[in-house]
Amino acid sequence: MPEEVLTPKRRMKFINRKLETGMGMAVARRTYLRRLLDKQTGRERWESWEEVADRVARGNTGLLDKKFAKHAKEEYALMKKHISNGSMLMSGRHLQHGDESQKERNMEVFTNCFDKNTKFLTQEYGAVSFGEVEGKTVTVKARDGEWRTAKVKGFGTQKLYKITFGPVNNAQSNNNLEVIATKNHRWFLKNGSVTEDLQVGDIIEPAKAHLDLDTEGIRHGLIYGDGTGHKSRNDYPGRIHSQGRQYNSIRLCGDDKNYLKYFKEFTVTYPPHANGDPVVYLGQKDWKDLPFTKDPSYIAGFIHGWWLADGSKTYPTTKGIEISTANTPAVEWLKEHAPFAGYIVTGFSEHQRKEGDGSYPHGEKLVSVRLAQNKPRKVLAIKEFGEDQVFCVEEPITTGFVLANGLLTGNCSTATSTYILFYLLMNGSGVGRPYDDDMCVVNWDNMPNVRCVIAEEHPDFAWGVDESVRDAEHKYGHGDGIHWFEVPDSREGWAQAIEKIEVMAFEKKYKDDMLILDFSKVRAKGQPIRGMQNRPSSGPKPIMNAIAKLATIKGANMSPWKQAMFADHYTAECVLVGGARRSARIATKNWTDPEIFDFINIKRGGFLWSANNSVAVDDKFWKQRTKHAHKVLAAITKASYEDGTGEPGFINQHKLVQNDDGYDDYQDGHYAESKKYTPMKHTYKMLSLLARNAASKVYSQIPNPCGEISLNMLGGYCVIGDVVPFYAPTLDDAEEAFRATTRALIRVNTYMDSLYNREVKRTNRIGVGMTGIHEFAWNMYGYSFHDLIDEEKSQDFWNTLARFKRAVVDEAEQYSKKLGMNVPHTNTTIKPSGTISKLFALTEGAHLPSMREYIRWVQYRSDDPQVKKYKAKGYPVKELRSYSGSTAVGFPTQPLICRLGMGGKLVTAAEAKPEEQYKWLMLLEKYWIVGVDAHGKPLEDTGNQVSYTLKYDPTRVTYKEYADMVDKYQGLIKCCSVMPQQDATAYEYQPEQPVTISEFMRVINEIEKDENLFEDIDYEHLKCDSGACPI
Repeated sequence: MPEEVLTPKRRMKFINRKLETGMGMAVARRTYLRRLLDKQTGRERWESWEEVADRVARGNTGLLDKKFAKHAKEEYALMKKHISNGSMLMSGRHLQHGDESQKERNMEVFTNCFDKNTKFLTQEYGAVSFGEVEGKTVTVKARDGEWRTAKVKGFGTQKLYKITFGPVNNAQSNNNLEVIATKNHRWFLKNGSVTEDLQVGDIIEPAKAHLDLDTEGIRHGLIYGDGTGHKSRNDYPGRIHSQGRQYNSIRLCGDDKNYLKYFKEFTVTYPPHANGDPVVYLGQKDWKDLPFTKDPSYIAGFIHGWWLADGSKTYPTTKGIEISTANTPAVEWLKEHAPFAGYIVTGFSEHQRKEGDGSYPHGEKLVSVRLAQNKPRKVLAIKEFGEDQVFCVEEPITTGFVLANGLLTGNCSTATSTYILFYLLMNGSGVGRPYDDDMCVVNWDNMPNVRCVIAEEHPDFAWGVDESVRDAEHKYGHGDGIHWFEVPDSREGWAQAIEKIEVMAFEKKYKDDMLILDFSKVRAKGQPIRGMQNRPSSGPKPIMNAIAKLATIKGANMSPWKQAMFADHYTAECVLVGGARRSARIATKNWTDPEIFDFINIKRGGFLWSANNSVAVDDKFWKQRTKHAHKVLAAITKASYEDGTGEPGFINQHKLVQNDDGYDDYQDGHYAESKKYTPMKHTYKMLSLLARNAASKVYSQIPNPCGEISLNMLGGYCVIGDVVPFYAPTLDDAEEAFRATTRALIRVNTYMDSLYNREVKRTNRIGVGMTGIHEFAWNMYGYSFHDLIDEEKSQDFWNTLARFKRAVVDEAEQYSKKLGMNVPHTNTTIKPSGTISKLFALTEGAHLPSMREYIRWVQYRSDDPQVKKYKAKGYPVKELRSYSGSTAVGFPTQPLICRLGMGGKLVTAAEAKPEEQYKWLMLLEKYWIVGVDAHGKPLEDTGNQVSYTLKYDPTRVTYKEYADMVDKYQGLIKCCSVMPQQDATAYEYQPEQPVTISEFMRVINEIEKDENLFEDIDYEHLKCDSGACPI
């Protein structure tokens, strides 16, 4: 019999869909839309959604070989139709960066950034331009003020803009800062948000200041500013005359006597010629010269000491400091080095000296430089700057770094390259790493005794602190059991030093040996770099300090898995800092491991914060109910409930789809290589053992941190796209969208390069998802959430999802054969879809709507004419105390699901019982993730997972109720995060403020008639719900 023809409540047709006004447009402008030049008006404008559909479709279908030219043309038309209609949504990165240049780029990341001459802070090269270090791994000053490893990459030719930054208070300044960048580069705003649509008037977050002042740096600054240096001296009482060396001293007059506290260990005299003032003799120091170091603490101390000696004390220190000098090289040093300590230059002035005006001769100018820390800057202007090659760095922990002018900026990529995940694993760290005993193959107790040495001629050598190469040679020699490793002066040198330690520990025969890491070849702090216009380097100290910390693992009486967690945490601070994606690392451990209780409690109190922890469990854990299983379950629920973090979570490994075809081949260790990255040769033995151990495990899959994709624990990759069946005119059109999305994702796997090429070719994993599910269910079938969890009542809806699942399976098989690829091991998923769904105000992935109505607050400059306009119309307005000069305007917002006439049948997340949500997940897994055939029999499981966060109110749910709920339901689904609800009312304003219907109606009634607002609000329905239904 033919299928029943359904009559949807709201008839759909293919259109060039408009983005949701307010929130949808704001999200699109922030993340996906590009600025285009209007040829008719000569002015810039935003892309339309139809234009986004066009470039994304061209980029994806352009991946096909020339032999598929006709097919590519047909696919382009189909993709454009569905994306423009909103019935097909590729992942966020594809929407943002997909275009005709996609074929030449890596699967891991699409990105835009700075021009080649823009400089940023590094420890290796000082302030260096992107063009000079393309392809290098450098250590940048990250958003949190720490120095973190990052990769410099080039991303082709892009349109550039000159962005001018100045004081927040609109004061006149002769030291505005300029940056040349793409328009959609990421910036952190002072209000805590992140934007890729920087506007004039935006205030950016300041770089984190370095607050530690090195005492020796303070002394150096005092001597430089007000001390003396002599090439000879007279020693009393013997009156011995020494020449050829520079000896420093300083006379502390008046209030300067307070600075004696910095010189406690030096000789202080009160000679007659000083009229009783203390004179400090410091011996042989080069402190009348500027520092060569890039050490932030030393620079901060030096600047402070220089200011104490030679700075203006009338300029308020709350605004910053002012230093005056006639020494031109000193001015340049200050401008270049101050950002290392978190300063920006806020003022710069020159003064001509007159006779008798100080000790300088007539005509020599005096330069005054004003510096400030934690000083936000405001965007004053944005102007076109032509086109050129663009570059950026990828810093995965904080996704931010500091430019050479002291401005904080963001990584432009939305995810870190996946090769970092493997590189971290190779060095004992990683994202998505299992800490099962058999997967931690390095016992760090077997590491050799490590000594970091450096030649005493090396400028970074510190007497009394560092061990010199000469001393080490005399002390240790070069005999048996003594291993010298000269750390290369290259982008991989630091990683090789860590890797050398790990491999020797792995081989278990060097425990009593000595490994001497010689850092003499690593560029010294401040020394010139050949071929780099004599640019200064930061030297080897950061990695030497990290290794010293790493060495403390030996003999700490920890098991290898715990050693690995500490090693990962320590190295994340220095070498290839942790996390191969923008989300946090996920650390897992099997519930049967002997020390599972240590793993459960290891993060309690905020310890080892760099990963999210989950316990990997299986069918035996839930069904056999052993005494050990009960104890593990109790420990997990107690920690997650009492700490209010939801950690550790559960991973039902037995429910993750695992296909081992070809998996044994990875035992050669060559399972993570691409055109752009090859691991070092001596790591393959360790990688081979990891592969053998993984292959011998019953379960070798763990999820990505968000939980929607099943990945090989050795490393994997999966591309995702969403379908919105709600916008499809018919079910046949919806199926067409599901099939088109399947083909688009397989094209990405087939033609784009990635680190995990071998795993991608083996598994061809894709994730066809959907969002706006609740809108689709109501519009096409008239089903609410409570109807949907009544499986018998809503069987036709579930049969339709099963139909779509079968279409994805069929298309994946047919298209993979056409392109010569393996059939995807997994094919369906439901991701969180938070950002994508906001474009059209849809419910997000599998989630229920969080609220029916709310006030969406949008921040503006207080002097923006729009503020006055909105205020006059009656929109709520808040002058923000926390963000001076900023005003928030509130827009009444109603999600699309609330405008479909559901009335009392609408259920929000807070109204659904946890048990009901678990049932919802089980049905989604049955019909969409696994699927059933036309007779209702389960298909072979080729699904990933549903990413879902189930929230409960800890003020209403007791621990016993929580534990019983988890015990009853968590083992029945593949995965689910269970988190407590949090109260955000303490903030000055929330981006989305929950309100009652009465409050919502009051705001609407106070607003003058605004067609743009009211077309997105079911006004009559609201009046009915509030008890004022019109007759």
